[in-house]
Amino acid sequence: MRKGWYCEECERVVIALEAGPAVVAPVVVSTLDHLPFPVAYPLHHAQDASLSASDRLDNTIFVAYQAMRLTTLLLLADYLACD
Repeated sequence: MRKGWYCEECERVVIALEAGPAVVAPVVVSTLDHLPFPVAYPLHHAQDASLSASDRLDNTIFVAYQAMRLTTLLLLADYLACD
């Protein structure tokens, strides 16, 4: 398995090889990459221009529901962990 790192300046993944580092294809980093899957997946479809406006609105509402659900579960877990 090759190990490497992400260079934020050039937005590329750099892989460490025995002969030295090699730059690989650019990586697109978006806000979807930083969101949890239950929120990022429907949000990706909510932004899909090929869907109708009604379908995108439904997906956006579902994203809000998933975000609320995820936040509630995290807050509940934190509440139950405290004395």
